Amino acid sequence: MAEQVCLRCGTPYEDGATVCFTCGAPIGEIETPTQPVRAPKRTAPETIELPAITPNSGAAHGADGKRAATSAGQVAIASRPGSAGAPSAGRLSGRSGRGALIQPRKRTRWPAILLVSAVVVLFIGAAVIEVRGLLAGPPIPKAQVYHDPQGRFSFTRPTLWTVTPESDGALLTDSSGTDSAQISVAPAPTAIPGKKTTPDAQAADGLAAQLGLPAQATQPPQTIAGAIWQQREGQVIGSDGTAREIDLLVTIHNGLLYSIEFSSPTSSFESINNLVYQPLLASFSFK
Repeated sequence: MAEQVCLRCGTPYEDGATVCFTCGAPIGEIETPTQPVRAPKRTAPETIELPAITPNSGAAHGADGKRAATSAGQVAIASRPGSAGAPSAGRLSGRSGRGALIQPRKRTRWPAILLVSAVVVLFIGAAVIEVRGLLAGPPIPKAQVYHDPQGRFSFTRPTLWTVTPESDGALLTDSSGTDSAQISVAPAPTAIPGKKTTPDAQAADGLAAQLGLPAQATQPPQTIAGAIWQQREGQVIGSDGTAREIDLLVTIHNGLLYSIEFSSPTSSFESINNLVYQPLLASFSFK
């Protein structure tokens, strides 16, 4: 029996062998070496980053194609792994490199938002004022003019005070009835014989005595509505024990005796006199 040898290296092999244990070639293989070879080292795929296109870069590339191509080539070569001097991603997307992406500045919109908000607030405020004006009634005047139904006098009174017409004049009171102003009209009295005082002064003394004013209540006369008024002023104690200040003014006009009596608690007379009584005297007029 002939000896069986490897056709490639000539080394004998036993029956049933399929591979030469010397060279590793299959039995009967003579053309190509079948020795195991090392697999090639795999490398990561290359990534080529192209420059970002900006509104100005297109015109620059059209005007100078060579320079654009050169820049693109440099970026591609620099992005290959393992290349020396390759810039980092941060440098490629930096602020000053040629071909790098230039980030536009974000515009601040706060002024526009504030302007729009102010306009909206103004429109809302105007709408609220208009609605309130439509729903609300006419404004209440602070004062009103009272005319005597018999056409003898007139004066201005506070709106919140109540005026009650009377046959001999009018009675004006506040909401609580604590403060009052009484305007009275009566026939003029004749002079009392033997007295040196004028009829209006004599009438003022008589009315003051009826009200309980002391003898020293005489005050200097006042000129109101073109006439001279005799004045009497003092304190009296009411039936309820409250001390009240009374101011009495008396004059004779067109054959009629006019008297104005102001009455308020002593503690509040001064403020009521400034707010109500003096404006009433300033507005008083004869018809």
